[in-house]
Amino acid sequence: MSIEVAGFWALPALFPFLVLRWRSSLLVSLAAAVFWAVLLWFFFAAVFPTL
Repeated sequence: MSIEVAGFWALPALFPFLVLRWRSSLLVSLAAAVFWAVLLWFFFAAVFPTL
């Protein structure tokens, strides 16, 4: 499954597998932290106020 086929919503499911191919554990940790920070920011900024 590619991101083009599944659309933008496939990115959260595919992101960990794309990052695990990197060799540096520091880069993997930083990428995961940035990814979750953006995801949580989006949730609290866009989704949570509408609930």
